[in-house]
Amino acid sequence: MEPSRGNELPVEARTDTAPSPSPTSPSPGPAPTVAQCTLSSLLSDPEYAHYPETGRRVLKEFVDLAVERLKDELSSPYLTAPCTLKSLLDAKITVLKLVTEDDFIPRLVRANMAEADPEFAEAAAQLFGMAGELLPMLIEQMEDIAKDLPAFLAQNELTEEQLMLSENVGLSPSLQETYKRGELTIRDVLVHQSAVIFKNR
Repeated sequence: MEPSRGNELPVEARTDTAPSPSPTSPSPGPAPTVAQCTLSSLLSDPEYAHYPETGRRVLKEFVDLAVERLKDELSSPYLTAPCTLKSLLDAKITVLKLVTEDDFIPRLVRANMAEADPEFAEAAAQLFGMAGELLPMLIEQMEDIAKDLPAFLAQNELTEEQLMLSENVGLSPSLQETYKRGELTIRDVLVHQSAVIFKNR
């Protein structure tokens, strides 16, 4: 899933799609968008890889909305700005808020259990929906942390780099190296390891 950094566009040249091929090269077809790469990355995660086609369709709808929300609320250049603990938290909070607005959890449960007994599937959707009602509390906690990251880090005797490279964040070794060089962006995380933003540890 993670191409070498040498194959990636410089920050200032990145857009939602790859650059057009030269006139002399054969046309490879449309380049994948950030949303398409985000979905592909998410489906490579063991938690999502087993989803049936019905569940994948719901997940795709949500990923498309989430990527657009990240662009709209945080501005498109934000996606190519350096990834910091603050920007990563902001991205996770944005996605979590969309989960609560979109009734995403019950819809995803119903889609993943489309072939199960309808009454059982509906009961499961309601149960998971009740669990989702706890998300506003989690969002509030994350927003409090984001407001004063230095205090949070000091309280836990951590530096920002230590936390970003920890299992709690969960960056892959490749993205960790990119972060150490100061080159990691939110776009990189979405494209190569979107579970870091879409899942909460």
